[in-house]
Amino acid sequence: MATTTVVQLVTGSASLACLGSMRLLMLGRTSNRQAHSLRTIFGSLVQALAPLSSVLAMILLMFFMYAVLGMAFFGNVKHGNFINYHFNFERFDMAMLMLVRMITGEGWNGVMHDCMIQTPDCTDDTTSTGRNDCGQPVFAHFYFLSFYFIGTFFLLSLFVAVISDSFQTCNAMRSFGISQTV
Repeated sequence: MATTTVVQLVTGSASLACLGSMRLLMLGRTSNRQAHSLRTIFGSLVQALAPLSSVLAMILLMFFMYAVLGMAFFGNVKHGNFINYHFNFERFDMAMLMLVRMITGEGWNGVMHDCMIQTPDCTDDTTSTGRNDCGQPVFAHFYFLSFYFIGTFFLLSLFVAVISDSFQTCNAMRSFGISQTV
């Protein structure tokens, strides 16, 4: 039983099928020319692993601190447009998920406004029932603005700077003819 390729079926010729395999070889040859650049990129990423681990540890520490503070101050806030069943500060894992969402810029100001809810839109009854699902407007401004600006403009920029510096170092080593084994 003879096997036929798609090219043979379309054209009815085995010689055109051979041209298809030649194209694959040309692609391999092109990628071989680019292998030097790929090695530089890969080497820079490997070289950046140690500094990136420090930056990631600092980001994780900041997320941990802000998650605990968010649970303490906004854990009982009434659900609104941005704080809901899936994104809230009621549990640690939900608080971390909310912070990841906010660091990307996805509705962080809406979450801040939901955490500033005041009476009559919430229940502020700590005497008889002990239920208080109101927010804290003064602390909400400080909390969300500091998290967004520190996280976005400092830590994520530091993350990108470490990778960029590593790439520049690898390019400088390549231009001076210093080979790097990965």
